Amino acid sequence: MTKLRVLVVEDNPVVTEMIRRLLEKSDYLTAGQAATGEVAVEMAGRLKPDLGRMDVQLAGQMGGGEATGLIWSQFHIPIV
Repeated sequence: MTKLRVLVVEDNPVVTEMIRRLLEKSDYLTAGQAATGEVAVEMAGRLKPDLGRMDVQLAGQMGGGEATGLIWSQFHIPIV
């Protein structure tokens, strides 16, 4: 069975690493990691993950809510 690929969007590197480890222990793959909404949208389009895990407050100009809306409307990737 194919493992689900998750894009992790989090600007705190400690939290990002904790999420990555939890995903691996739960038999998921980390498709990529982004610290800003702008990078998250670009990566979602390029990597086409199965799911995104989004922080609300991010570094950069674009917050998690705006990035989530763009990712869903452009690529139909679900975000939690």
